[in-house]
Amino acid sequence: MRIRVVSIAVLGGILGLLAPGSASATVHSGRIVLPEPHNPPSIGVPPPPADQTKESTREVVIRYNARAGSVSLRAEVWDAGFWGERIDESFKLGPKCLNYEESIFHQPEFSANMEARPKNPPPLLVQSGVWGEATLRGYAGHVNSTGTFNGRYFEITFTSSAFRNRNWRCAMLTSNGLPWPRVPLSGWRKAKRPRRSR
Repeated sequence: MRIRVVSIAVLGGILGLLAPGSASATVHSGRIVLPEPHNPPSIGVPPPPADQTKESTREVVIRYNARAGSVSLRAEVWDAGFWGERIDESFKLGPKCLNYEESIFHQPEFSANMEARPKNPPPLLVQSGVWGEATLRGYAGHVNSTGTFNGRYFEITFTSSAFRNRNWRCAMLTSNGLPWPRVPLSGWRKAKRPRRSR
């Protein structure tokens, strides 16, 4: 099973997803495609398709606009038509990619989650739609946001002035079990190596 990770840097003006006045800002962006779930070999009555037994994430795209202070998440699940408006996705951002063990000693700065539930008729008082919240290490409180679902993609954006100009170079998907899938965000300039004195 292979996981494809693609990092892309795009201009905000092309994406059209940025806050007004930040069209010239570079968005640090990464994309990951997770493997399709499969059932093991079986005998007897065939089981239902694996992607209808447990909801599984297919693709995640994360964009960080350092100038606007916004973090956007777009996610797609396998067989979205079967699951409808339902998802649980969470991730972290930090200056480098960490596995779970490393994160215990070096906690990433930014954490966020996105949830979605379909509308339920009364008297089931269950929150519906797409929503989420983000937290920042060292800061009290959290940023709430609402998102969208178009039948295929779930999208949400978190914005705060405290998110501006952070050295967030990697996203870690914490809702997909261990080991965490890690997504490098591109668009960062590589540090210049010091010249050796002759």
